[in-house]
Formats: sequence, C-alpha cells, structure tokens
Amino acid sequence: MRTRSLLPLMVLPLAACLATHSTESLEVDVSIASVSLADDCGSAGLIGGERCDSSGPCPDLCQQSSLQLHIEASAEGSEVPFEIVSVRVIDPETGGSSSLTARNPRVFVDGYTAWDETIAPSDALDVSYDTSAPDWGAIHESADSFGWGQTYDVEVRVRVDGVERTLTAEAMREPEIAT
Repeated sequence: MRTRSLLPLMVLPLAACLATHSTESLEVDVSIASVSLADDCGSAGLIGGERCDSSGPCPDLCQQSSLQLHIEASAEGSEVPFEIVSVRVIDPETGGSSSLTARNPRVFVDGYTAWDETIAPSDALDVSYDTSAPDWGAIHESADSFGWGQTYDVEVRVRVDGVERTLTAEAMREPEIAT
C-alpha cells in the first residue's frame, strides 16, 4: 500500500491510505479523499429533516456526515463491483470507537448523481456516500468530552470484486454551527 496526502472537500488534509486491488478482471486504486464527521440528516435533499427549496430560508441547517473516495481503474479488464463494507471512527487516545453506516452512493459527473457501485475500465471516479453520525458517547468515556478539535482515525473497509481492503484517514469533528 502507498500513502499519500490529499486535499479534502470538507475537512482537513487527510493522510489517506491507497488500496490497490488487482485481479484478472481489473486493477483498481481506491483512496479516501475526505471525511466529514457531523450529523445524520436523513434522506438526500433534506436539511434539518425538512425539504429545502428556493421559496425561503432553510430550516435548522444540518451538516451531513459523509465520506468521499477517489477510484481509478486500469484501462484493461472487465468491470467489477464495489461496496463499502464498514466505516469506523476511532479515538486514537482511548481506543473508543463508533461504527457508521454508509448509504446513498453518488458519483460526481457535472454534479452528483446516483452511482450503481460498478467500476469500469479507465474509470477515474470521485464518489460520495452519506454516513450515519458517529455515536460520540461510545467514542468518549466522559460525557464532558465532546471531541471538538480532536483528530480521529477513520477506517473504511471496501470490497472490490470480492476482495476486501482497509483504507485509513484522519478527520476532525465538524462544528455544530454553519461555517
């Protein structure tokens, strides 16, 4: 595995782990582009639990927890399936952790659109998943500790063409105010 730093879309620069998967089907590189540790806002298009449109100001703003990945495939081979197996946020000091659920896979092509989680030859994909919010109580032993300004380890287990790999990155908890 190679390690590289990428600029984030939503948080701090991440020391992302690059996983390369090669079979007879297709060689695929997957890396974490960014992680946003915030809230779980529910269905896509909802902010604060209500649909937000151009008719007026949005209700309570909700910052959706999310995960962005960059995927590159070789030019030779057959298309392969991709999936996120698990996402975990870990406090490196205490070892406390919380599992997140990834949903709503989208690919960026002139804006985000639904993605069928299939990788084809020569693909260079920027994909995004909404995730559930971390259970901060499970991560921290003290109710007085809210995790602001602390760096967390994020482990993302992916499966490419049936083979699992673990990607790692660092992220900070998003502030609960619009920034």
